[in-house]
Amino acid sequence: MSNKPKFLNIFNIKTGVQVRIGTKSRAFAYSKYANAVKSALQWRNECYKSGALPNGCQVEIIERDAFSLVEQPNYARTRCNIRTRIDRKVTHVDIYWSVETDSYERSKKLKKRFEDWRQDHNLIASLYNEARKKELLIMAEKEEETFTPLLVDKLKFNADLWNKCVDKVDGVKPMVTTITPHKAIKFDDDVADDAIDLSHMFALDFKSASEELNIKLDSQKKLPKLKLVSLHRKPKVLRCEDKLREHLINFPEVNTNLRGKVFLPFVIETEKRSSYLRLAVDEELHGLPINPCRLNFDLTNYDELIHALKFLYRSNYIFRGYIQKHELLSDKPNHKLAWDAPSDSMSEPMLAVNSVLDSLLLQLGRKSFNSTGKCLERLAIWHKHEFCHLITDDQFFYVNAGQWSFLCPRNTSKQMQHLCLAIMAAKVESNLEKEIKNRILLKENVGQANLNDLKRRYNHVSSEQLDRFKALQNRIHHNRFKFYPLVDTRALKTPKPDQVYLSRCKHCGSVPTARFNGSSQTYFAQIFCPNKCEQPIIEEGQHEREMHLAVINWEKRNIERMNLSNIYMWNLKLHSKNRTLGAYLHEVRSFLSDNVEYNKLTRILPREVVKDKAGKGFARNVEINLMYAELFLEAFELMFMRQHEPPQHNVQYK
Repeated sequence: MSNKPKFLNIFNIKTGVQVRIGTKSRAFAYSKYANAVKSALQWRNECYKSGALPNGCQVEIIERDAFSLVEQPNYARTRCNIRTRIDRKVTHVDIYWSVETDSYERSKKLKKRFEDWRQDHNLIASLYNEARKKELLIMAEKEEETFTPLLVDKLKFNADLWNKCVDKVDGVKPMVTTITPHKAIKFDDDVADDAIDLSHMFALDFKSASEELNIKLDSQKKLPKLKLVSLHRKPKVLRCEDKLREHLINFPEVNTNLRGKVFLPFVIETEKRSSYLRLAVDEELHGLPINPCRLNFDLTNYDELIHALKFLYRSNYIFRGYIQKHELLSDKPNHKLAWDAPSDSMSEPMLAVNSVLDSLLLQLGRKSFNSTGKCLERLAIWHKHEFCHLITDDQFFYVNAGQWSFLCPRNTSKQMQHLCLAIMAAKVESNLEKEIKNRILLKENVGQANLNDLKRRYNHVSSEQLDRFKALQNRIHHNRFKFYPLVDTRALKTPKPDQVYLSRCKHCGSVPTARFNGSSQTYFAQIFCPNKCEQPIIEEGQHEREMHLAVINWEKRNIERMNLSNIYMWNLKLHSKNRTLGAYLHEVRSFLSDNVEYNKLTRILPREVVKDKAGKGFARNVEINLMYAELFLEAFELMFMRQHEPPQHNVQYK
């Protein structure tokens, strides 16, 4: 009996099998005339279709009366439990009493947040439950057909499906980065009358080099005549409308809001030892209305470079038009296809120029070739050392290296000139050995800082500062666990100023009122006692640091009220329980003070020594943490002195 397959909601009994789904139950006895398990599967699937689904299959719809609050006086806050929008994990919404003193207002704000979350959650849950029910019914029917258990381990929450429902609610379409292979559609000559001629969409009728370039080349007597290669491809593509419609329906969706320099699904590759740079169309395009599928362009020739850029733009135009037709057919089944020829204007293909240029600079190094001036500087160096022949004129750039030559006219755009010069310099350098290239560049001081300039720039740096920097680098980065064994950098996370627990007023014991307002330009913080025992603390500035200063100043004013054993920040409560709070705070302060000194040294020492400089925002956060560490250490020392000071006795003298 134990070796029999186990189906969901179907249980073995002595006389047969029993189906139990919630309150519904039915038994099927074993018989030689009927298959009890098959009958049970049929009845179970009917229950599924009627709405009786197994537990755990669907997400619960939250009712309005499910709202509840939790008052936490130890932390001076009110909490409401909800779930995250992504992955549906348990989370909570807090309102601290220092932010809102009135309990009714806290309840009102939390209820409004809960209601907004509930409506959004139920909308996503309805889509999720519908999709899960469809999956359940499909797999249940497969179980009935194949007699194989499939649903036993399929009732867990599907986070990926939930996130897809979230994207569907937000109207976000998935971005396709790869194209799945499609079956090639065979052409049907019998229905040629109903076919659509799409050949004008794929005609690569490119012109050869202009006569002006040849005239300019002829004017240079010493230069060999440039061989210009032209491509003549005009594939004839005929597709039956019915088959094309069927193919479009199965094509994946693409985000129509794509921006930038991404040209999907085309690949730009480099081959340094052959023709250096090639533009390749992905082989997985076989079956799509883009021909030819396997096509490489040699970009080390201006004529073919223009061909490649036009092809890239036109193919991208066709691909996007193909997706638009797919969306129209999905929304309007009766829509007739009307393919329009793309425009031949040169302003739009400049996106293709930027796409190829970015791909090239990523592999060459942006600092070396990120401008036309740097590319010309490199070419001038190789011309000086007779590795190539460079000619610059008011009308064109020309480079010749052995049997290879490249000419670029100056009347093109700046991006096009930059691309051509980068290809020229990269082609010349690809034929040089690495040691020779580096030695010549070092000799010409290209990419190297002048020694005299370095001495003049860093004349204020002393040897003591360098030694101190190396010592701090060793303590902080290389041997941190040796010098700071109690410090866990993951725990040293300071919360936002409005989430820091504020001590009560030392005069009246009231919870302070705090107002924080932060934007991209100004930050404002105000903390005061509701009974106005003292002047309020007000800080204003351009960084969040000012808001933390207001919190620290309030805590210093009321340091007698601080109780470190109840603060979760930096695991202070845990160390207080383990009686290691004093040693931990001293070690944290030492670690943070060393970090502050290290960050200051990175600002004044040479870049060749530092190599990795901390950002201004990171350095500012470390300084804030150091101020908190000094505050906590001062509060601990005050608490320690109170616990160990001798009791004072009143002595009466006669």
